Amino acid sequence: GADAWQPRLWRRVRAQIGVPSPAELLPAALDPVRSGAVDPGLPERLFVYGLTALDPLHMQVLEAAAVRREVHLYLLHPSPALWSETARLLEAAPAAGGPPERSADPTRKLARHPLLRTWARESRELQLVLGGRAEAAPPPAGAESPPQTLLARLQQDIRSNRPPVLQTGPDRSIQIHVSHGARRQVEVLRDAILHVLAADRTLEPRDVVVMTPDIAAFAPLLEAAFMRNAGGGGTAPDAAGEEAAPPADLRIRIADRAPAAVNPLVRFAASVFDLAGARLEAGTIRELIALPVVRRRFGLDDQITDAAASLIEDANVYWGLDAGHRAEWNAGANEQHTWRRGLDRALAGVFYSDSSVRVVGGAAPLDGVEGQEARPAGLLAQIIDRAAAVRSLLGRPRPFSEWGPAVAAAVRLLAAPEWGDEWQWGQLERLLERSFPPLEEQEGQDAPAGAARPSADPVISPAEARLAVEDWSQDTPGPLHFRTGYVTVCTPPPMRSVPYRVVCLLGMDDDRFPRGADDDGDDLLRGHETAGDPDRAAEDRQLLLDAVMAAGDHLIVTYSGRDELTNAEYPPAAPIAELLDAMEEMAGAEALEEIVVHHPLQPFSEKNFTPGRLGPPGRPWSFDPMQYDGAQAVQRRARTEGRQLSYPFFAASAEAPPEIRLEDLIRFLENPARWFLHARLGFRIPAAGEISDDM
Repeated sequence: GADAWQPRLWRRVRAQIGVPSPAELLPAALDPVRSGAVDPGLPERLFVYGLTALDPLHMQVLEAAAVRREVHLYLLHPSPALWSETARLLEAAPAAGGPPERSADPTRKLARHPLLRTWARESRELQLVLGGRAEAAPPPAGAESPPQTLLARLQQDIRSNRPPVLQTGPDRSIQIHVSHGARRQVEVLRDAILHVLAADRTLEPRDVVVMTPDIAAFAPLLEAAFMRNAGGGGTAPDAAGEEAAPPADLRIRIADRAPAAVNPLVRFAASVFDLAGARLEAGTIRELIALPVVRRRFGLDDQITDAAASLIEDANVYWGLDAGHRAEWNAGANEQHTWRRGLDRALAGVFYSDSSVRVVGGAAPLDGVEGQEARPAGLLAQIIDRAAAVRSLLGRPRPFSEWGPAVAAAVRLLAAPEWGDEWQWGQLERLLERSFPPLEEQEGQDAPAGAARPSADPVISPAEARLAVEDWSQDTPGPLHFRTGYVTVCTPPPMRSVPYRVVCLLGMDDDRFPRGADDDGDDLLRGHETAGDPDRAAEDRQLLLDAVMAAGDHLIVTYSGRDELTNAEYPPAAPIAELLDAMEEMAGAEALEEIVVHHPLQPFSEKNFTPGRLGPPGRPWSFDPMQYDGAQAVQRRARTEGRQLSYPFFAASAEAPPEIRLEDLIRFLENPARWFLHARLGFRIPAAGEISDDM
């Protein structure tokens, strides 16, 4: 068939490598563990917590360990009722030969709640992988109290595996906010959290978690929007025109960010690999000397950096260290327009610019490099020499264990952290040691039973070493910054099942969530998966279900439903659309219009400050005093132009424009800085004629 090339290719790759694949090694590796011939060094009792999915291969490993050890699996399942029904099904008709194919999943028909059908596939398949070997924990003693909120009703329906029932009386326990773009999402979420904290004085910022599938995109926006309110401050007036209490301290702790996102030295480690393999064009060096870590290493300020950039242009440097470097790129052993030629001219100009000598060592001295321009020339020469050293360190294959020290040395040649941030060196060194362990650590690692032991210290190319450094740019769940007293911001995986009173889902856009499958069209297993096989989209839906079930009092969801430029309407992520359908069945279409709030494009829109328009009754939506001032300015201009006010709330609260005295205007035009210091800060600087010898 059309895909017959795949088995032929893999057989040739297998023959070329000469090392068994993990699938080949696993049965032979597990047999000695089962028989006791090999001691894996495990304790007598193993406890595995928090499982929501389990690959069949991992199940084989746990089963082999369980032959001579106690293995306890603690699983997370959203619906005890669905678990019990599936257990009865498996008991009546046990699966033979392992889990069934995904297309023949018998548990889908058992799920009566729509979100259990669409979001809980991983949980259902986990029970199929386990077969009848797991038991459900007994329910807590005492009858479950009737749910009082929409969120509680949703959670109880999911736990009981029953379809939604239409009831009246929606509340604000579930909020869906639609806005224009990522920036407005963050601003809307900030105000939504402030409303929740203002309505319930028992809530604290530590009770709030913000989960987002794109931490890299939203982290700087969150820091800008939330930190501006840190420490309190004024707010917009309430319905009575009086200023409300200052907002809560919304300092945040952002977890799960990639090391490269928070440590500039780690981020620079990938740059030194690019530098080592580059032609060293003039533009590359200009970008290099503009990096803050490089400027700190060489003491470059804006003036020196600009002078060095001008010097590169005056010296007519194009690319290449020297003639030999150009020859490596098949451009001939030509030294014209190389760094060697350009720096020779610049350094010769330092000593011979005022001399009648016109040629020094075959190079014409560069004019205008004496005096203050000598320092940029010297620093530029030092940077190029170190770039050549980096090329020597990282531009050739090395033994695996030598790459860590080589990368660390290359970074130290060109970069330095800010004063007081020396911890960045420690993090970089730990990452290098983890990615390229020393030879003695590699020798201490036992090879799997039946495996051919690889070379003790294989030689790898710079491209292969760079792959390990690229992993540092990936967001990874981490244990830091949770329950610190601040609002926690993270990706869904680490905190999806940890109870929080307020769970916020940020960035639930159609192009961000759920993640698509990495399928290039050549996956022969696509459409023939077995229950339990990995699926990124199903994993994200399970994450969302776990987060909804972990919410105690409030669930807040935001997504971009409008284009920032054209105002074109965008749909929410497919799982959020499924959530909206379930809530419409619970509360009705009219109530859904109150749950879903559409926000204006501009944060200073008068809609944000009209009581009851977007927020709770009697309260405007926005807490931002600066945007309130902007909204007032818009209304003053409307009155000046004779246009009717859109919202009468501003008629009483908007102040008239202040009067400007002629003498103040004259003082401002004469010396704006002196006027600002006196009028806004209270400092008076005497004029030149007022200064006497006594002062």
